Amino acid sequence: MGSIVENYARVGRFTSSKISLLMDKPRNKSSLFSAGATTYIKNKANERMLGRSLDLGRSGSSAQWGLFLEQYVFNEFTGTEYKIMANESVIYNDYLAGSADLIVDGVKVSDIKCFEPEKFCNYSNMINSQDIERFKAEFKCEYWQLVSNAIINNVPNAEAIAYMPTLEELEEIKELAENYEGADQWKYRFIVENPLHQLPYIPNESKYNNLNKFEFVVPIEDKEFLLERVKLAGSELQKLT
Repeated sequence: MGSIVENYARVGRFTSSKISLLMDKPRNKSSLFSAGATTYIKNKANERMLGRSLDLGRSGSSAQWGLFLEQYVFNEFTGTEYKIMANESVIYNDYLAGSADLIVDGVKVSDIKCFEPEKFCNYSNMINSQDIERFKAEFKCEYWQLVSNAIINNVPNAEAIAYMPTLEELEEIKELAENYEGADQWKYRFIVENPLHQLPYIPNESKYNNLNKFEFVVPIEDKEFLLERVKLAGSELQKLT
């Protein structure tokens, strides 16, 4: 599992995982972008000048947990129509690129979120509501990430997936981590070494399902709005390089 920060398609381009920064409304009505978006644009300009990602890929155990489980969810819970794409970045234009976790060609992009318990519950509650406006309001980062990836991959639909293993599945995941032989196996030692109560899992008496999905047609107006914001941000990016 290589680091996505080594993918040079992402260098100097806005990416789906952080695209929500460009969607924020600025506090100052005379500004085009929020303070967070302005910093993001400057960072992307610096990447273009530097020729590499500013991100050193030093992610914590929560991120590594999600990365390890993506492959497990793909193997255990998706049909043959899905393709796993998490480590492949697709370039849309000179300013936008993104990496969807899963794609069904011509149909949809999917993102798998393996959150820790509190956020898993909240995200699953939103998913189970099947409400786009609630999604947009409560999880703007995850929502706009899906919209961006739908644009990049030219598909009409997007699918939010939340997963947390059952206790039985966690035992299997710990075994997979112990037997993992990739060069980055050290990243996943905590899965093997941590006691069960320090890892996310769903107890047998839980009212939550281990896997929750919400597929929806991405509103055309949201696609258009995102592309408009990327175009504006691209103009600012050009000024800085």
